[in-house]
Amino acid sequence: MGLSTDMLTQLGNTGLKICRVGFGGIPIQRLTVTESEQLVHAALERGINFFDTSRIYTDSEAKMGRALAGRRNLAVIASKTYSRDAAGARKDLETSLAELCTDHVEIYQCHNVSTEKDLERILGPGGALEALEQAREQGLVQFVGITGHKPWI
Repeated sequence: MGLSTDMLTQLGNTGLKICRVGFGGIPIQRLTVTESEQLVHAALERGINFFDTSRIYTDSEAKMGRALAGRRNLAVIASKTYSRDAAGARKDLETSLAELCTDHVEIYQCHNVSTEKDLERILGPGGALEALEQAREQGLVQFVGITGHKPWI
């Protein structure tokens, strides 16, 4: 089936072409593995190719990974770490890759940065950004970022 090309947009200056409608990973926490697979497959069949999840969304990564098995080439995956230090971020990324059954993700972000102290920790020496930049150099992550709900941060 799929969506028409007018439903695709370029994500910032990444060059990634994603559907204007994305699939957020929070709700599948409440679904069974089978229901999650059916939902992800239905999304793919309708042309949805952007899948967003996080380490803190309980089993969301594992459910997405299982559902995207054999269809990984159709998906742009974004996930996130809540760790603020390099060691924790690297460990979270490795867990994310294993749970998502993939050797890379297109986007990996520091999640819900809500204080200046968190931002300083992430960007400072030994911070999460160090690990994410190293992972990008290693081809494990294509793009890195920060998420949050406070624009001034």
